[in-house]
Amino acid sequence: MQVRFLQSPRWLPIIVWAACMLFTLTVWRVLRAHERKQAEHLLESSLVSAMTRISAHLDGAVIGMTRMTRHWERDDDLSRLMWEADVKAHIADEPGFICVGWVTISRDLRWLVPPAREPLFRQCVLDNEGAAPRAIWESQSDRRVAFAGGLEIERTRPGFLIAIPIHTGGKQSGSIVSMIGVQAFMDTIFGIDGDPTTWVEISEGTSTIYRGGAEPGRNARRWMREHDFDLPGLRWHVRILPGEALLAKAQSILPDLVLTVGTLMACLVSLTVYLGYTAGLQARELQTLNTELENRVAQRTTDLREANERLQAQALSLAQSNDDLQQFAYVASHDLQEPLRMVSSYMELIQRRYSDRLDDEGLEFMRYAVDGSERMRVLINDLLDYARLDTASQQPEPVASGSALQLAIENLEFVIKETEAQIEADPLPTVMGDLGQLARLFQNFISNAIKFKGDRKPQIKIQAVRIGARQATDETLHEGLRLSLEDAPGTGVWHFSVNDNSIGIDPSFAERIFVIFQRLHAPDDYPGTGIGLAICKKIVERHGGRIWVDSEPGKGSTFHFTLREPPKARNRT
Repeated sequence: MQVRFLQSPRWLPIIVWAACMLFTLTVWRVLRAHERKQAEHLLESSLVSAMTRISAHLDGAVIGMTRMTRHWERDDDLSRLMWEADVKAHIADEPGFICVGWVTISRDLRWLVPPAREPLFRQCVLDNEGAAPRAIWESQSDRRVAFAGGLEIERTRPGFLIAIPIHTGGKQSGSIVSMIGVQAFMDTIFGIDGDPTTWVEISEGTSTIYRGGAEPGRNARRWMREHDFDLPGLRWHVRILPGEALLAKAQSILPDLVLTVGTLMACLVSLTVYLGYTAGLQARELQTLNTELENRVAQRTTDLREANERLQAQALSLAQSNDDLQQFAYVASHDLQEPLRMVSSYMELIQRRYSDRLDDEGLEFMRYAVDGSERMRVLINDLLDYARLDTASQQPEPVASGSALQLAIENLEFVIKETEAQIEADPLPTVMGDLGQLARLFQNFISNAIKFKGDRKPQIKIQAVRIGARQATDETLHEGLRLSLEDAPGTGVWHFSVNDNSIGIDPSFAERIFVIFQRLHAPDDYPGTGIGLAICKKIVERHGGRIWVDSEPGKGSTFHFTLREPPKARNRT
């Protein structure tokens, strides 16, 4: 069973791929090992070369100073001008030399070139109690070259000192001391004109005193080589990192190329084997899937057709129920008018004919009955208006909202003059809607503001601002405006606001006032049926908009609602 398992077409491509990858990885590891050895050899050679060049450069500086010292020892009557000329020529040939001084055996400065460096020389060499004075003393006592590191020249600029004893007239007279800047001194070896293949870091103690050479290559730290460079009074730690040029010389793309090509070939061979063995199986599976898919499509089509038929039947039933409810509300409210008129008429007739036979309590009861029948008549009329909103509406069309407002003002002309109401309106836009219903909308808002004016003269302000589709992502936008934009994608809406100075509304009742028959005050305080704002809400929602209110008791109210703009007409009237 195990043999059959291994010979199965499912596992053969994996075996072929594994064999090809094993061969590829073996060749890749051999090439990488050879490349690593070559890189290590080059880095060791670079380290030896760097140490040799540093030593040779220091030896050259010492030899030059020694040559000057011996020349001055032989010339007993050396003048200062000759000494300075010789030193200047030496400094010009040796980059990094900052100054050269002649220090007597008693540590007094005799001559210094250039003279302007005397404060720096005294601070770093003569007044310092560190390595520099010890190096001068050792050079004088042992008659040998001495070095001193750890000098700080001009803030963070590191340097070192070379001291060589000098004898005049057969006696030791002092030392020739040179202050050298590490950066300039080493740049002649590893700078732009130096070694272009390595990056060099030299540390003295815990401080790095030199960095220079070619920029380190990627992952250069893993190839870093280190060595200590020791001289009397000087101990440097040298680190060598390969630059891009050296890494490119030591490394090649051949191993990666072999790995990439080998991996691709392994995948290609295994894929070929797999396709060859599974072509027939895939054909049979494809046929089975095709048959199953056809069966599923047929079943899904049947299910969708049945669901669509059920939805159509439900829609027709719902439309019929809605029509029946509207017809019932209309008939009920209309048929109630006739008996109500008879009750109201006979009650008024009794009040006129038999008022002299009734006492005060009877007259009061009669007045309550007449007032109740009148309120019932108003309630039935408002209910009839509410039911007619759906049946009497027209198809939406571009309507000048300013014309609708003017029609509402004309309908309320008497009450506006009677209460001395002030109505101020900005130029209003053209919107999609029904002129009659929009006039009823403005009429309800204005009459509501006049009814709840309190003891003040009504002041009403009507404005409209366009909200574009791009503002839908504005987090500061009111929720009603965002929902209006979502209901009308790709176009803008007009945000209307009707502000008044009425007695205001408690914010906790902001939603309740738009519910039919909901009143916040007793009928004796403010007349009405509590259906006016419900009619406003239904008109706005039939026009695809949203409605809400901002108000505080005693500070007036601002009613907000949105209407859609015509598809191609955005100009105000």
